[in-house]
Amino acid sequence: MKTANRIVMTLAGLLLAAAALLKFHELLTLCIPSWTQYGIWESYEFFLIQIPLEFALGVWMISGLFRK
Repeated sequence: MKTANRIVMTLAGLLLAAAALLKFHELLTLCIPSWTQYGIWESYEFFLIQIPLEFALGVWMISGLFRK
């Protein structure tokens, strides 16, 4: 069971880290409007908060820190 848990946590962490890197690439290449046009969930400001948090969660899951 511990081996399966480690594999799932590593794969999920890799998926989160890859998603954060792809969102960062999108942030650099596309013009994303501010929250006043489309709302907060599709805004540039929300991406600025979401990307580092998602990447940090992915690295945390990959590292296995505080795994029970």
